[in-house]
Amino acid sequence: MEGCGKVGRAKVEGFKMVTGWADSIGRGLAVAAVTLALGLARKYLPQNKPLMGYEAIDSAGVQPVVAMCMLGVGILIAGLSLFGLREANHLIAAGDGSPTVTLLPGWYLWMFFPLFGALSLAWGMTLWVWSLFVGKEVPRAYALWSDQKSGFRCTAILRWMGWLIALPVGIANVLAVPVHANFAEHGISIGRYGQWAPEKHAYADVREFQVIKGIRLRDGSFESQPRVVLTFADGSQWNSWTTREDPKVNPEMLIYLTQKLKREPDVLETD
Repeated sequence: MEGCGKVGRAKVEGFKMVTGWADSIGRGLAVAAVTLALGLARKYLPQNKPLMGYEAIDSAGVQPVVAMCMLGVGILIAGLSLFGLREANHLIAAGDGSPTVTLLPGWYLWMFFPLFGALSLAWGMTLWVWSLFVGKEVPRAYALWSDQKSGFRCTAILRWMGWLIALPVGIANVLAVPVHANFAEHGISIGRYGQWAPEKHAYADVREFQVIKGIRLRDGSFESQPRVVLTFADGSQWNSWTTREDPKVNPEMLIYLTQKLKREPDVLETD
């Protein structure tokens, strides 16, 4: 038994060593990828032409102001998009009958587009708003000055980031807006990812009612991830982990399901 224990400990230590190496390699690759991307940008997206006419701009004085404006625009983009996504999700859930218990996705699900959108759109939006007050020439001259300072076309790169990163992430976030679970007197309504019409199930259709405590990781250790899993007569399942507001099983939902199904859940350590 002692020998088996030593072997087990050796396997775990070996796993930790391998994962440590993998983490170091991953970080190194990330740094190399960023360095390569900047090098390629300077080579294939150089500044448009030698800067002309930017002497009209007091660049030393303007730069902090533009930076503060960009920060404000970025916060505005992030705040409005986060508020809009969450409110749309809440409105869809509230419009789906008169539930006793409602579960919605956690706030972190809505952070992806606000983050990437703010990073990729703040610069262009700042220049556009600036042009509304002083015309296009001064913001364009400042953008050229910024390109020359960085060695590549920042505006073009951020525009491509908007199309290639922020737009797909935004679409993915919008597709999550229908996600919710409503538990009402006469049945269960489930809004799934990318499906705008909710699924309707009667309580009599629930074949399995389980509480799963967590998951087993590759190294054999246990990670707490409590969730309720319902299996319906048509073979479909619902997992409360997809609509969690916190890392615990919602007690109100669990009590209500126990009452409506007239039985206690089967409690499992893992799937």
